[in-house]
Amino acid sequence: LGFGISIATVGEALRVWAAGHLRKGQEVTSSGPYRLIRHPLYFGSSIIGIGVLVIAANLIVSAIVSGYLVLTLWAAAREEETRLRLVFGEEYENYRRGTVKLSKRKFSIERMINNGEHRTLLGFLIGFIILGMKAWLIQFEVGS
Repeated sequence: LGFGISIATVGEALRVWAAGHLRKGQEVTSSGPYRLIRHPLYFGSSIIGIGVLVIAANLIVSAIVSGYLVLTLWAAAREEETRLRLVFGEEYENYRRGTVKLSKRKFSIERMINNGEHRTLLGFLIGFIILGMKAWLIQFEVGS
């Protein structure tokens, strides 16, 4: 549980960092993790999924979660790239090629909240608190 939560926390931290730089629909974001990764929100979600797989320690759950992540994140990334090409054209192509001027914009909690990542963070925390409580209760029952 602890190892899985640690992995998932890295993924959520990446998502928070990305959302604090993103200006959806307004620009091709090239600051923060967007300097390093084309789709840091999706990549962060993948890392969270890996943490869930570690926690589940179950082949069936692993197959379902892996299939879901591969299909949905791949489709979302493809759709987003198509939209960004249409909206930003050559600017986005330059970003994809790594030839766009990178921004030094600072992380903004307000921007992160405006991008709705606070809801993901809250769900993440609630989910792992519930898992932690369940593990604690199981440990308590076994010890009795």
